[in-house]
Parts: sequence; C-alpha cells; structure tokens
Amino acid sequence: MIAGLGMSLYVVRAGLGSGPNVVITVLMHSLMSLAQSSRPFGTRLHVQLDNTSGENKNVTMVGILAWLVKEDIFAEAAFFCMMKGHTFTNLDQVLCPITTHILACYLLE
Repeated sequence: MIAGLGMSLYVVRAGLGSGPNVVITVLMHSLMSLAQSSRPFGTRLHVQLDNTSGENKNVTMVGILAWLVKEDIFAEAAFFCMMKGHTFTNLDQVLCPITTHILACYLLE
C-alpha cells in the first residue's frame, strides 16, 4: 500500500523462494510504477514490513534504503517492522480477505 495512492498486490510462487531479494524487487517495482505514473514521491520513504529477519530486517534492506537516500531519490528512508500478532492494521485488514479468496481458488501447481 502506498499511503494516499493505493495498493499493488504481488503474488510470488513458492518455487522462487523468499528473502530480501523478493521484498526489494517488490519495493523497487512499486517505486518504478509510481515514477511512471508521474505521481510525486515526496521526500520521505517509510516502509512498513512484517517482523521477519530473513526477508525484511536485514543488511540488504538497510542497504537499498541507504542507496535511495544517497541517490537523492528520498531525503530520508526508514523501515518499520510490525509487532507479532498485528491483525488490526490497514494492511492486515486488506490482505486477509484477499488471502482467503486466493487460497480458496484452484491454482495450477
């Protein structure tokens, strides 16, 4: 979700694995889509993530956010990891019914 602008949903096959590369690819794709839409970026990037060290809380995420600041894309960039059991955030309220619907569908393996 991009505050005030909307939401993009990315579905990743289990075969692609997980980790910081997937998360950063999604982040960069979202930023590129925003740039192509000619919508303003603002000066601060605040990324809200799950509290997982393997995918989100790692040196790779810190590095990409630092690079975005170094390249003057943003004046400030930070990420925030939600507490365990976060079920009342806007993100969770949107993703829960989507996940339920996707899991109910027949998907090719």
